[in-house]
Amino acid sequence: MVHASCLVIYWFVCVFSSVKVAAEVGGSPTVVTPSGPIVGSLMTSRRGRPIHAFRGIRYAEPPIGELRFRLPVLLTKYKEETRQRKAPRVHKMLTRATSLTKTTYHFPFTRGGVHPRWSYYSVSGRSAGPHYLLDKDLLLVTINYRLGSLGDAEAPGNNGFKDQVTALRWVKRNIESFGGDPNCVCFIRAISMSGSPFSQIPRSQELLSLAVRQARLVDCPDSLTRAIVDCLRTVPWRRLGDSLKGFRDFSIDPIIIWRPVIERDYGQERFLAEDPMVSIREGRISSVPFIVSQTRDEFFWEAFLVLDNFIHTSLINSDWYRVSPIAFMLPSPSNHAAAVLGEAYVGNQPLENNTEDAQNLGKLYGDAVIGFGVHSDPNPLWGTSPPTWVPFTPSNGTNLSISEQYTLGQDWYKERYRIWEQLYPIDCSL
Repeated sequence: MVHASCLVIYWFVCVFSSVKVAAEVGGSPTVVTPSGPIVGSLMTSRRGRPIHAFRGIRYAEPPIGELRFRLPVLLTKYKEETRQRKAPRVHKMLTRATSLTKTTYHFPFTRGGVHPRWSYYSVSGRSAGPHYLLDKDLLLVTINYRLGSLGDAEAPGNNGFKDQVTALRWVKRNIESFGGDPNCVCFIRAISMSGSPFSQIPRSQELLSLAVRQARLVDCPDSLTRAIVDCLRTVPWRRLGDSLKGFRDFSIDPIIIWRPVIERDYGQERFLAEDPMVSIREGRISSVPFIVSQTRDEFFWEAFLVLDNFIHTSLINSDWYRVSPIAFMLPSPSNHAAAVLGEAYVGNQPLENNTEDAQNLGKLYGDAVIGFGVHSDPNPLWGTSPPTWVPFTPSNGTNLSISEQYTLGQDWYKERYRIWEQLYPIDCSL
């Protein structure tokens, strides 16, 4: 469901000679923007460079009360001088915030000549801080946003994505005051950390069944959508967060509950109108540099949660075909894929709590949740020759390994991913 009650942006901006820093109030930098004056604070980068920080600046109305599950409402003008807020805290797996906000950080320095300007945009206010990145001359913007969706006329879904779009609109309107270029506020390149828009994970046009389940977990009516939404708008955020365990069907799975929704047209502004693979196949996307990444052995740890628990181990052994689509997020029908994956990864043998079985089950979890999606290459959809900026092709599988040294490799886990490609092939026909 909606896991935030406040939408904020965190600004970390690189200031050049043209930045309009109006004054420093009690040592605090002040920037005059079209939305109003904003008072920040002083920070220091890892290597001692001074930073002007503007944290917790609201970009939209708080999504609470009647605005919960609604489209974000852009803030265009502050009623009074805005002073930075503290970063929202996290309660368990629930983001507790009091508004939709952003943060900006910048360097207070001046130098002559032509200055390159570029910005780094993070999709999470907690995933990237300024201390490392702002050792360089850049502008950093991070935001927080809501999590969860429904997918119905009463709550069409994808509000977290729509919050990000609203934040970008705020940035475009105000970024010049921080030394940025409003004409460059767009996705001209991107990085996906531990994720990819292409995988076997099922997509849906609605998540109403999850909304009904959520309603039952917090004692709301579950018959009519309007009644469900009206009741859930009154449920305290903490109770919603504490109900998360009620969505578990096996161990802690499914690991992803509220997925993006392919929105039906109810007259609302839609974020995702069709399946991303359809958009690529029909050429309705922008061709930009895109880096996808994963961490070695990512989600490997889920195997230990299963094998360290006798009940979970017994269940996955006795009911593999029911558990597999839950644990490994397989689309329906899933029996064939479950059989192929069971043979390839665990040899169709009963699992035991030992090192070998933990390694095999851990690989299956990692490949299902992250690995296969990151490994997939959509470039053949654009023709036989991928863009020159992409070192990865289906034939060479080139990848960059980042550890103590940067190394190029080929065909990372080729044999394992070939199984997934056969089960869930990308249609390369135009």
